[in-house]
Amino acid sequence: MEKDTLDLSYDIAIRAYETARARLDEVNRFFNIVASTSLSLALSVPILVRVLNIEKFTWWFFFALCLFVVTYGLCAIGRLWGHLIFLHPGLIHENYQDMDDVSFKREILYWSGDHCGKNLNLIESKWRMAVGAMVTLGCQAICSVFWVLDLDLFLLVELMVVFRLL
Repeated sequence: MEKDTLDLSYDIAIRAYETARARLDEVNRFFNIVASTSLSLALSVPILVRVLNIEKFTWWFFFALCLFVVTYGLCAIGRLWGHLIFLHPGLIHENYQDMDDVSFKREILYWSGDHCGKNLNLIESKWRMAVGAMVTLGCQAICSVFWVLDLDLFLLVELMVVFRLL
């Protein structure tokens, strides 16, 4: 590998860490949005029901409550689970301080490639969990609407057939 190519590769490898951090921050921001929306929905629907003087608690209420717990749990686990892998400055100081520039950059390039793969897998897994939380939030909203409007399951099936979801 020529020195110019090595320098270019080294710069790209170092920027990969920043890119991974930015992507993980976006996924965590998405978790925050879903969790706050779910909490807002869970708190506002009972107030609306009280204002409308709806006295009965149907199964839709309990479904919505369970889906709130699932959504919030997915968001909490998703936010807390996993961490990015970075080059540790202490290890660089201990193991690579006496290397020449070319050997050092090759080592960093090797380890950043390994870390990049692991970081991308973490981000992808967290994103899938975030999408799952978003789906449960949508189901929570549907159950809440059905509870407030006092609708039954047959109407939901009819709506799904009309919109060709079944």
